[in-house]
Amino acid sequence: CMAKNRVGVIHSRDVNVRAVIEEPYRSEVNNEYVIRGNSVVLKCSIPPFIADFVTIVSWQDNRGNVYKPSLIEENPVNLLNNDDGKYLVLPSGELHIRDVTPEDG
Repeated sequence: CMAKNRVGVIHSRDVNVRAVIEEPYRSEVNNEYVIRGNSVVLKCSIPPFIADFVTIVSWQDNRGNVYKPSLIEENPVNLLNNDDGKYLVLPSGELHIRDVTPEDG
């Protein structure tokens, strides 16, 4: 960009633009093996071409339960249906499950 008047001329700094093309993609969760009673952290894998432009907003299990990150000011632990903090969505978007049982698979 260039601006000019009777006093002088000024040029803007260079700008880098990254184009985003609408393209379908799938998110996936890698299998994690964990011993019963231990904790596991699940990560949502997003294709690299779109990863900088999306945010993990929730997790949903096979029973339809939805887990969302809690805002610290509202509640430091993500409690769902009295799960006693078993499921926690971290600020990074990862899902932390503590005291894993076969039902969590």
